[in-house]
Amino acid sequence: MLKFWAEMAAPDFARLDVRTVAILPVAATEQHGAHLPAGTDAMILDGILAAAAAAGGSARAIVLPTQAIGWSSEHGDLPGMLSLEPELLAAGWVALGRQVTRAGLKRLLILNSHGGNPPAIALSAMRLRSDSGLLAVQAHWEDLAEPQALKPEGAPAEDWHAGWIETSVMLHLRPDLVRMEQAAPGKLRHPEGLPPSGQAPWAWMTTDLSPSGVIGDPTLATAALGASLVARAVEGLSQLVERIAATDWPPGKAPGR
Repeated sequence: MLKFWAEMAAPDFARLDVRTVAILPVAATEQHGAHLPAGTDAMILDGILAAAAAAGGSARAIVLPTQAIGWSSEHGDLPGMLSLEPELLAAGWVALGRQVTRAGLKRLLILNSHGGNPPAIALSAMRLRSDSGLLAVQAHWEDLAEPQALKPEGAPAEDWHAGWIETSVMLHLRPDLVRMEQAAPGKLRHPEGLPPSGQAPWAWMTTDLSPSGVIGDPTLATAALGASLVARAVEGLSQLVERIAATDWPPGKAPGR
């Protein structure tokens, strides 16, 4: 299904199919409660992409190196954060997208694993479309995996950060880095009448919503759930790559052009 840009040699790029999809994985380095490592977001993306590569099949996508630092200012009052300003991130991602076009590719998927990155992703995607003519698609791995279909009994409605979803995947991918003895449910709070995902969203720091930085319940996590989530993400990614590769781009152009 996919191969990795960094593992290719110069002649490989000359043989690329014009419909090949470039994947730019963007993540973050930030606290994930007391039980998960700061690199959780990048490790999850890398694990999903490794599983997709192991699934075999014809290579329809090339994965660029994972961008492990994102925009994480909302975690700034908790230890472990590394963050770059969104303008700097967007400029860097746009520069990488332009290099993709130099390789003769016209389709880019920005695959995300961090909730703070979408503003910079949206800016990058629009600039790549308007300035470089790329079909720039954006997706979060959780949207591809649809984890709510596997939601454990008793799980809170909001599982946004270091809850059962991310903890389950890490128990599957990197159990050596998970400290389940430290796992505890987050205590979600917000100003009365102003839920953070309501009709009138407001800018929040993670500690505005949860003193521990956990939003969800990691105690419900299992490695089996994590394996299922990775498998669902791989399937969702495969389907999305096929749709991107199959579309005619730019619009109105004959197939393959």
